[in-house]
Amino acid sequence: MFPQTTVLATGGTVLRDLAHRFGHILNVKDDFGAMGNGSHDDASVIQTAITEVANAGGGIVFFPPGNYILGTGLQIPEVGTGVGVILQGSGSQATTLTPNQTMNVITFEESTSYSSVRDMQLNCGTSGGNGVLIPYYASPNEVVGCTLLNVTILGGSVGLNIGATDCLIQNCYIGEQIAGGISVKSTGANWYIRNKFDSPNSSPAMAFYQGVSQITGVVENHLVQCDFSGNFTEYSVWIDDTAGDAVMVFQSCVFGGGNSPPIPFQTNGEYRWISLNNCEVGASIINNANQGVMNIVGCYPVSGNTITGLTSPTCMITGCFNIS
Repeated sequence: MFPQTTVLATGGTVLRDLAHRFGHILNVKDDFGAMGNGSHDDASVIQTAITEVANAGGGIVFFPPGNYILGTGLQIPEVGTGVGVILQGSGSQATTLTPNQTMNVITFEESTSYSSVRDMQLNCGTSGGNGVLIPYYASPNEVVGCTLLNVTILGGSVGLNIGATDCLIQNCYIGEQIAGGISVKSTGANWYIRNKFDSPNSSPAMAFYQGVSQITGVVENHLVQCDFSGNFTEYSVWIDDTAGDAVMVFQSCVFGGGNSPPIPFQTNGEYRWISLNNCEVGASIINNANQGVMNIVGCYPVSGNTITGLTSPTCMITGCFNIS
């Protein structure tokens, strides 16, 4: 048996065996010297790690527990292999990225596909910018198939600003955005599963925004077991569709009402189809004054509230409680 060979990466502090060092798993502390101590700016070395993984054809950038201060935002580039770059933390309460000024903390660049952010917290505080920015790019340069898994995004102006398609957002908490902020601003077609959205400081606090004016064709979003029950100042969900292309399906979701007016669900424009299935509505009004089809099945308002304000001639209500 040959002896195990270890190497020390440039800027690194820990010897690692060759299989681990070159296995497309790079450690921002051990391999690149990131501190994660809550004071040192680690942005440049983390970006170097991301770029190196991308240049190698994709892989994992691992963040051990720590608070990583960022003086500039991180960019996830295109890899082009169908693998992508995975930013892998040690848990949303163990790995934290903290910007020290207004910025987009993590940006998915043009044509980036199948990349992911997992198991970490972005603590944006009162700084502006986006926690995660996945911009809209015209075909064939759109971002496709990216994921956010077990990620907490606190503060900033917009928690998640997403214009991509076929992305998965799962088991995330996005909230505490600053005044005028939005938990999620979406112009793409994606899946959201078991997420909590809460922006009590926003005015208005829109937990989900669907604006499709820049995209042609049907834009279909599915939201499953998502919680919009925060103490919003106005709406917990705002759908704004000027192109008539939005198809929104809410399955087993919870909606809270705002304080003035108490409208948990507000639409604007001419969406194509909205379906609420087996949802809990925490206020008296679902307000729909637009042209699209709204299908409400098996929903119920809590605390004696009623489902009212449905003015669309194509609104269908089946199996709901306390309808007026």
